[in-house]
Amino acid sequence: MTIPMGAMGSDGVFDFSSKGTEVPVFESRPVHMPGPSEQAGHPVFVDVEFVHIYFPGNQKKVIFEKVNDTHRQKYAKEYEAFKRQGSGTITVDGIPLSEWAILTKAQVKTFESFNIYTIEQLASVPATNFHQMPPGIDKWVMRAQAHIDALKDDGSVDRIAAELANLKEQAAIRDGQMEELKSLLANATAQLEGLKAAGMQGIGPAHMVNLAGAQHAPAPIPSALDAPPPVRRGRPTNAERAARAAAPAA
Repeated sequence: MTIPMGAMGSDGVFDFSSKGTEVPVFESRPVHMPGPSEQAGHPVFVDVEFVHIYFPGNQKKVIFEKVNDTHRQKYAKEYEAFKRQGSGTITVDGIPLSEWAILTKAQVKTFESFNIYTIEQLASVPATNFHQMPPGIDKWVMRAQAHIDALKDDGSVDRIAAELANLKEQAAIRDGQMEELKSLLANATAQLEGLKAAGMQGIGPAHMVNLAGAQHAPAPIPSALDAPPPVRRGRPTNAERAARAAAPAA
């Protein structure tokens, strides 16, 4: 008997939205073929596929049919398991009752005798079938339903926790960016205050290369107006000649 665990969805919540809870069991039986047997002069048998369809909580309702394409499509997983493992293979989706710690082995066997193999199947037993089952079945159905709801809630809590962690991470990134902006603003304010202070002391912008590290004000740049007049060369003027003539002889 193969009973796989329930499937977990991408959002972290168990998926219970599969097909109905009925249990199909495929088998192969040898069937006598009268026509071919008469022609061959001896009994001829062929293997024919059949399916038993059981319903959880109802021991009296069983469908027995020759397998057709509808069965192969509707119960594709169960049919594939039958082809791999042979007749009598039971394949159902959900959480096996044997994995539910609150049940004893005897209770698991009792529920299986009513075609109930998973917690999901137990939760889906209709009240109209309670009279066919052992006393207290209504309480077990309610427990199974509560267990499934708890699994769904756990998945929702995990998803919300992940979203909250993501929001906290984004907030931390924004806080880091805000601190960086505050630092840049403080540096710009300090530079502006330095420029204002330098202007009040008469230091021109051209000399303010690095106010924070400057020890002394730089020397003024020489101007061409401060240089002595150039010496003229050529013929002396009349004034120069008169000055020379008046000068006493050496």
